[in-house]
Amino acid sequence: MSSASPLLTYQVAMPQPQSHFFEVTLQIKDWQQPQIHLQMPVWTPGSYMVREYSRHLQDFKAVDAQGKSLSSCKTAKNHWCVAGSGDLTISYRVFANDLTVRTNHLDASHGYFNPAALLFLVPDRTHEPISKGLSTNSSKFWAIKVLLLPGSGVVTCQLAGGTISIW
Repeated sequence: MSSASPLLTYQVAMPQPQSHFFEVTLQIKDWQQPQIHLQMPVWTPGSYMVREYSRHLQDFKAVDAQGKSLSSCKTAKNHWCVAGSGDLTISYRVFANDLTVRTNHLDASHGYFNPAALLFLVPDRTHEPISKGLSTNSSKFWAIKVLLLPGSGVVTCQLAGGTISIW
């Protein structure tokens, strides 16, 4: 593996909030191993109940930098394996119609997600920084609320043409 760690970038989109689906894209830069393992947590700290977040995941797809489909398989209820290296893009949708702080909810009035219930993690890479983005095609303005620990990062919001992006 190269000395630089791969950069993980998550993009969460809400193109049709009334459908209750978040669309997630995970971009992995410079992956040097022949395959990558992805996991979705099954519970959230502070809520000590197995929630099986992956049951809401649909339309899993993995492609390389040229857009070629990569071989992938679900190896456990919350674990996927993708054959590929270099720059990889993982995309999937998550159904979000559970109005609690432990899961995800999305409709025409608002959207809320808990990263544990929405985003894959790469085992043995949980200590590395990640990049996150959020976008919606909603024509009405949505207030954006983000919790950050002191010194954990900067959030920049843009509203242009009905799209909100957060970095």
